[in-house]
Amino acid sequence: MEQNEVFEGSYSQVWECDYGRRSDFFKALNEINNTFKENLLQGMNVMWSDIPYDLRLFACFYYSGSEAEIAELDSSLKNILVSTGAVQRSDYTGDSLMKSLAGRQLNMMACVKGLTILDPCKFEEIDGLESKGYKVGLLEPENKIFLSHQSERKDKIRDLQRVLSSNGISTWFDEIDIEYGDNIASAISRGVNQSKVVIFWISDKFLQSNWCKYEFERFHTNYASTSDVAIISLVESDCKDNVPEFISTLKYYEVSGAESIDEISRKIIPAIRKAISTKGSSGKYWTE
Repeated sequence: MEQNEVFEGSYSQVWECDYGRRSDFFKALNEINNTFKENLLQGMNVMWSDIPYDLRLFACFYYSGSEAEIAELDSSLKNILVSTGAVQRSDYTGDSLMKSLAGRQLNMMACVKGLTILDPCKFEEIDGLESKGYKVGLLEPENKIFLSHQSERKDKIRDLQRVLSSNGISTWFDEIDIEYGDNIASAISRGVNQSKVVIFWISDKFLQSNWCKYEFERFHTNYASTSDVAIISLVESDCKDNVPEFISTLKYYEVSGAESIDEISRKIIPAIRKAISTKGSSGKYWTE
């Protein structure tokens, strides 16, 4: 097609289906191929990628007709395809998909009126894998422990994170979980929402920090509204008289400064494990 050429009365639309759940999509394509007249639906291509790092599946429809016919066809296609979980892609065009063939990004199969459209994809669908015992999906960490601290205690928290990880306990640690350029408040909010336990390392500067106050208030609110978070506080001896009243009502570990991170961890890990194994733990205890 020439750059300045404009087609009137001829249209194309691209739809994409989940490569891993495509059986209903191909049933729908066969229904479309057998139902719509050739003078309206003039062509249909299936394009797909079997590249393991980018499994994709598209169908491109070419049709023409009067304005009323096109509107009716468009609506019918949408009703059929949406029911399969497919989505219309206005950011792709038939031309852009065709160009991807040159770079071997996609394969293409032209559909012929009256012939069954077979699934050309190389890899098995998710249902098939799951029936064989494979668990398919993103591996998400469970029961994160939020490490709240002031930056002067970063070295201690870094050591604590290592010990917890070595004991099979996943954490949310700002040094690791906030990327450069991230909105800090949004990142902290995500961490709070993902965490079942919070460890507050309370020092004098913690009590003066706006970010620490923000984290404390978020967890306090969650605790007050649902009690579905356990709160474990490590309170340095020289500031224990200044801790927030809410913290003073919960049993906390007093950090004298003489103990190692390993010693502190041995004290609090049993409480962490109890909290993450009990939904709705109040966090009012930790076990020595």
